[in-house]
Amino acid sequence: MAGSKVATKLSLKLKPIAARYIADVRSLEIEFENGSSYRYPVERLDFSRWNGTTYVPLEPKPTDADLETVVLWPNGEIVEFENIDQGFEVAQLISEIVS
Repeated sequence: MAGSKVATKLSLKLKPIAARYIADVRSLEIEFENGSSYRYPVERLDFSRWNGTTYVPLEPKPTDADLETVVLWPNGEIVEFENIDQGFEVAQLISEIVS
């Protein structure tokens, strides 16, 4: 859990201000208020859905069209692929940088 603590500290300093999907490289890009940005390969994201008992992988895998609408929630904590109702915590994504 040390990575989560580090990510929490980072997320307080790095406030996300925008997010977008870049189809050419199949990456989620998050931009921060200090001018930096971070790209995360979407193939590493855990796209899944609840089947009533457990989470199962989202099949078929999301297409570029599925991923084109990205919304950063107002508090900056969640980035969501709106077309497929999949959200991810920004702090969790950042924690992979430092862990």
